[in-house]
Amino acid sequence: MGAILDKPLYSFIVNPKIKTPSDLKGKRVGVTRIGSTPDALARAMLKMWNLDPATDVTIVQLNELGLMVQGLVSGVIDAAPISIPSNIRAKNLGYTELFDMTKIGKTYITGTVVTRKRFIDGQRDTAKRFMRAFLEGMKTYLEDEDFSIKVIQKPICFRRRTCCAYRVPRSTVSRRSSKAWKNSPAQKPPTRDASSIRQFSMNWKKKDS
Repeated sequence: MGAILDKPLYSFIVNPKIKTPSDLKGKRVGVTRIGSTPDALARAMLKMWNLDPATDVTIVQLNELGLMVQGLVSGVIDAAPISIPSNIRAKNLGYTELFDMTKIGKTYITGTVVTRKRFIDGQRDTAKRFMRAFLEGMKTYLEDEDFSIKVIQKPICFRRRTCCAYRVPRSTVSRRSSKAWKNSPAQKPPTRDASSIRQFSMNWKKKDS
């Protein structure tokens, strides 16, 4: 139905001794599990740097995202794709962001909203109202940073603003709709800025009235 972003919110974090991608040769790269998102992203990055994931590095499975930073600190791994907010923690500990993966140049849907097609067909009004609220929430997030950070801080008990203020460029925010909506002119995916979210929501309201 929709997604928050079309870029991976990950950083490729490395031991500060690693200065360039070529320095990764012979090193240990941490992932959660083979076939997981971090594994897929790590392999994509290595191939982008002309490194063979099977022979040029050792892939180490750490099972949990929460263990990535611990793996760097303990020396079990030398590098890993790490998502927010753990990538911020790693950088605060002195580890280096070798690459900001939001700039990978490939579409990677993050924070998806999914449902069964039969739900859309059978309860279309509910689905539309949910997506309208979803889009209005994204609009608020993009336009009111202070309010958004307060909302994020409350349930996850973060007191440090930097952990909640990690923001990607507005151009990365995905507005893609499910194929189930594609035949309706009022439900075409809007362009990528906050004003387009507002217009998308207004179109739905007009259609419902």
